[in-house]
Amino acid sequence: MTDAMAGSLPRLPVQPAQRTAARVVGIITLLAMALSIWVEFVALGSIVIADDPAITAGSIAGAVPLVRVAIALSLACFISDVAVGAASYVVLRPVNRGLAALGALLRLANAVLLTLSVLALVVVLRLVSDAPYLGAFTVEQSQSLVRLLLGVRADTMGFAWVFLGLGQAVFAWLWLRSKYIPAPLAGLGMVASMMLALFPLLALALPAFGQAVGIAYMAPMFLYEVALGVLLLVKGVRDPSHAPGEAFRTSSIAAA
Repeated sequence: MTDAMAGSLPRLPVQPAQRTAARVVGIITLLAMALSIWVEFVALGSIVIADDPAITAGSIAGAVPLVRVAIALSLACFISDVAVGAASYVVLRPVNRGLAALGALLRLANAVLLTLSVLALVVVLRLVSDAPYLGAFTVEQSQSLVRLLLGVRADTMGFAWVFLGLGQAVFAWLWLRSKYIPAPLAGLGMVASMMLALFPLLALALPAFGQAVGIAYMAPMFLYEVALGVLLLVKGVRDPSHAPGEAFRTSSIAAA
């Protein structure tokens, strides 16, 4: 049976554009993760989000400059999500153009939802300000709206993780098929991505489950993205066409 009949294609060399895009994925992934951790656990982590709306609103009102910095850095991170999706598409397009495009679109949807979550924070800052138009609300109403919007922000981010997880699962599958990265790392990416996509849905259906798990389900994705980012930044992608005995199979060849 010929290679064409078997569905395999000649092993393709990695192009310079793919190598550059892979390093872009690596450096942006690491930088965005570092910024996201600082935003969520340092800047916004200092804010007390309590069941008492007055305590929550007071905590935010006392940290307005820090929240503004967190908003700006968050937007930068979400823009970088789009860049990572586009760069991943460039790297993985020769493996399967359609799936690579799907992964990039899912990452774009994730970025849109995360941007909406930041918009909730912008509205929160307006509510804790002394703007004259807020006179239509009582203090208690404004405080309750602040607490409500923080909950909406958290829910929106949960929905965003679903799209991020699905997009990363598609990319992890393509990483596995391409042999550009070690198979165990790609396998970890598939498992971590599906956990990221499924757990928010389970938490929505079963609130008690969500409270019990917290953010622990994100740990595998953290490990995967750190490992992938370091690998792509330091070593780049390996070239399957130079690996003896390995068959590089693709489902489509991207046009130049």
